[in-house]
Amino acid sequence: MSNKHSNKTEDQKAAATPKVTFKHADDFRSRYANSVRFESSVYDLKLIFGETDQSTGNEIVHQHTAITIPWSLVKTSEYFLELNLKIHEMINGTVLIPPSQMPTEAQPVPPEMMNDPNAHKAKAIVEKLRAEFIAKL
Repeated sequence: MSNKHSNKTEDQKAAATPKVTFKHADDFRSRYANSVRFESSVYDLKLIFGETDQSTGNEIVHQHTAITIPWSLVKTSEYFLELNLKIHEMINGTVLIPPSQMPTEAQPVPPEMMNDPNAHKAKAIVEKLRAEFIAKL
C-alpha cells in the first residue's frame, strides 16, 4: 500500500532523516506550570504558561512564559502528548481531572455570528471533542 506523502521505503526514509542533536541554549530555563492559555492566529498557536496562587484567598494565575509554535508542530505535539499520557496511565493508572479543570460546555453561537456556517461547525466540534474527552475519563 503506498503512502500518499511519499513512495520511499521505510529504510530510505530512515537513511535520509538527519540525526538530531539536542543542546540547551545558554538561557534555557525549566519552569513549572499548572495553567496554560491558548491564543491562536492563522499562522501559529501561542501557549501561555502560568502557576496558580491561592495564598490571598482568591485564585490568581501568575503567567510567566509564552511559547509560540506553528500549526504543524501543534499537530505532531498532539500525537506525542497523547502517546506520553497513554503510556503514563498504563504504568501509573488513570490521571484524574478535578471538576475545576473540566472543559466547559460550548457557548451558544453569538447572535452576530448566526449566519456564519463556520461558527456552527466550530460549536459542533467543541461539543464533540468535549463529549469524547469526558467519555475517556
